[in-house]
Amino acid sequence: MAAYRTSTTREAIGSLTKAAELPLQRSLLGHTGHVFGVAFSPDGRTLATGGTDQTVRLWDVTTGTTRATLKGSTDWVDAVAFSPDGRTVAGSSDDATVRLWDAATGKVRSVLHGHTGPVESVGFSPDGRTVATGSDDHTVRLWDAATGTTHTTLKGHTGIVYSVAFSPDGRTLATGSADNTVRWWNVATARPAPSAKATRMRWPQEPPSPGGSD
Repeated sequence: MAAYRTSTTREAIGSLTKAAELPLQRSLLGHTGHVFGVAFSPDGRTLATGGTDQTVRLWDVTTGTTRATLKGSTDWVDAVAFSPDGRTVAGSSDDATVRLWDAATGKVRSVLHGHTGPVESVGFSPDGRTVATGSDDHTVRLWDAATGTTHTTLKGHTGIVYSVAFSPDGRTLATGSADNTVRWWNVATARPAPSAKATRMRWPQEPPSPGGSD
């Protein structure tokens, strides 16, 4: 799917078609609304999901049963993420907050306040010390995962920030926005990465359907 979204090449379409033909392994039933966010724990044993029922569910991947239902959000949960050590689950919400739960106990560790609009995306740095979030308020915030405080606000996008991702070394953050750009930032300086420019993404006017002809 990621390859198809990036470039609708014949190879990407072929991969998407093959993925669609794979047998369904399991359906997880429990949410009472749309599910927007999914994330595996680092050990692959647990799946976190979040959606419009305002909850985050932790599922046993082997049995397909719910291990815990994490509550506290007062609006839709848009995205979920595990910390690298698997001990913390983050859920970003339309209530303009991000909650960090203890994955073992299901208790809220902290609530991150600061965004002025729904929080669409969330991710942990590779060392687990920083949480990145993107919001409808057009900003990206970097939070101290231990204290729950904002240490940096990244500005530059002119649209909703739908995605955030750290580089493997944790030094660079990439962000994707409804302003049709991808930006990348130096995490240490909170400035655009050296030689980085906003990259404007353009969709083909008529992307071919997976079942269409060449």
